[in-house]
Amino acid sequence: MPEEKEPSLFDLPPAERMARMFRIIDAGAKRQAANPFARQGKSFTIGGTGGDEAPKKKTSTTRRDYKERDFQTDFSKWMAEHMTASAAVELKVTPDGSLPFNAVQPHQVQALLKARHDKLVYKIPDDSMVRAQRPFDCFILNSAHAYIGIMFHAKNRAQKTFYLIDIDDWVEAEKLADRKSITEEKAGQIGHRRSL
Repeated sequence: MPEEKEPSLFDLPPAERMARMFRIIDAGAKRQAANPFARQGKSFTIGGTGGDEAPKKKTSTTRRDYKERDFQTDFSKWMAEHMTASAAVELKVTPDGSLPFNAVQPHQVQALLKARHDKLVYKIPDDSMVRAQRPFDCFILNSAHAYIGIMFHAKNRAQKTFYLIDIDDWVEAEKLADRKSITEEKAGQIGHRRSL
């Protein structure tokens, strides 16, 4: 019988995603505690070379596709540099020129609407990581900006353009749409075009 594959981190709902991310961080902290000499990818071994060998080249002949996690990393850097106000953002990538509206789950839309028009309180799960590494226990977003961030044609890191669509405009576009997806053209009309 084939082994059942665990779902991708980015296929999980936000609360489960955060919990799993914190478990991963916790596991990394435990590995670091088990080998206190490990530093920046090198490990200390008695009688060995300790990881000082030249890094091995990747032998893969195919490039990995640009994934949502890549966009999250790049967007976080962009956000730190360009955004000055608190905001909640749900990021999506698509390899072509349209994104199905249902790619943004109903609970994500509701959470963004709540952050935008009311108060969104989120408690970071206690069992998710080592206490010393958790930045804090909970946070609140009160009448904050709330966006859907979409990168179209995301096939590799060469793509730098993305669109930030206010959650109210997203909901309105979905209501009025004569199709089940949003196109890059429509995103350009209702959103803000930005570049990483």
